Amino acid sequence: MNALILTILVPILGSFGVAISPKRLQQGIATSILGLTFLSAISILPWTIRGQQIFFSRYFTDWFSLSLIADGLSVFMAIVSSFVGLLIAFYSIDYMRHYEDKPRFFFWMVLFIGAMMGLVFSANLILLFCFWELTSVCSWRLIGFYRQEKDTKAADKAFLVTVFGASLMLVGFVLIYLKFGSMELNALKGISLTNLVAFLILGGIVSKSAQLPLQSWLVDAGVAPTPVTALLHAAVLVKIGIYVFARLFNLTFVTEPVFLHVSVVLSLATIIIAAGCALVENNMKRILAYSTISQLGYILLIFAFNSPFSFKIGLIYTLAHSLAKAGLFLCAGIIEHKTGTKD
Repeated sequence: MNALILTILVPILGSFGVAISPKRLQQGIATSILGLTFLSAISILPWTIRGQQIFFSRYFTDWFSLSLIADGLSVFMAIVSSFVGLLIAFYSIDYMRHYEDKPRFFFWMVLFIGAMMGLVFSANLILLFCFWELTSVCSWRLIGFYRQEKDTKAADKAFLVTVFGASLMLVGFVLIYLKFGSMELNALKGISLTNLVAFLILGGIVSKSAQLPLQSWLVDAGVAPTPVTALLHAAVLVKIGIYVFARLFNLTFVTEPVFLHVSVVLSLATIIIAAGCALVENNMKRILAYSTISQLGYILLIFAFNSPFSFKIGLIYTLAHSLAKAGLFLCAGIIEHKTGTKD
């Protein structure tokens, strides 16, 4: 239980430690914090390998509690995200060395990973939603890092699209509470959702994971520094939607067949259209962004089949995509630095 709490608190509290520490130490402190986060997540793994789950709960009201769960899915996502985040932090030490605003970058980066850790371990829908929105704020600040007009426009677009989706999701959560009287995932396990509620939640997932028709913000987010785009595509932001789909629709709720059928069709449309858009692009980051959108469509498609086998395949695909796409974006950043162009 201590490791579970530390995995969340270390990056969240550590981000503020980064903000107040001397500038010459901030990069090292940020990297160390992410390293500790990764090790803390790894330390939970033996329990999940044995098939055990770790729970932590502090109840405040009948609709909100600090409920956390460490099971196979949450620990897997925590390890993958913290590891990729750590690699990106190492890359950022050299990449960001000439930027004056390095402290701001490392603060938001560490907080971003902390929000991801909080989200994947959340066992209360409102707590999950709070961390969901914290990731939106972090991505908004990081996408607009350069503070030029095109950067702020891309950041605002990403924020507005994801918040719009989040508002749909929140309505779905409220409807669940009004009908079943609980926001606890353990209490809600096995209940059947109406199509209305399921599609409201899917709206939030689609916006965060950049699926049709809410995908364009991720392509425009390529104006951000390379470590930020790697974080968005490989470690944190877009993987959140995939995680929530797996958590809610594979492990918690029962949905009607039509919902899963629509999810499959949506995924297939995203796969085909995004891949086609990538073929006609010349900008490296935009090509990789469309590739991410298409690959996330594949992962969502796999989870939408909703079987034990497809669930395992979806996790393997998530791991492969996280590592590969992080490497591709970081290589693209090196090429851009050496050549001075993204085309």
